[in-house]
Amino acid sequence: CLVGADLVRALLARGDAVVVLGRSVEKIEEMFGSIVGAATLDNLTEADMRRFDAVVNLAGENVGSAMWWNADTLNEILESRVKVTSALAALIKSSGSKARLLNASGISAYGYED
Repeated sequence: CLVGADLVRALLARGDAVVVLGRSVEKIEEMFGSIVGAATLDNLTEADMRRFDAVVNLAGENVGSAMWWNADTLNEILESRVKVTSALAALIKSSGSKARLLNASGISAYGYED
């Protein structure tokens, strides 16, 4: 399973307010409904960022999406992580937010599920 969805559910279960940042507000709302806030990097503001205690960045191109890796594939994987991380770090800094940035791109969990 992907770590992000489980993390969102765990944060909600303990009572945290969660804003999910993704490529599509519609897809976020389809997955979680109205129990989370939904935003894209393009519509996230400095005022939004000042409300956050933490930002968990799990963004990145799926490393298993290509049969064979070549220079282009590696570049896409690298760019997908660096671009989002750089943009989030810059927004945290420019907003004066005290949010902590946890960056953990490319993590999935595999194993037995009940």
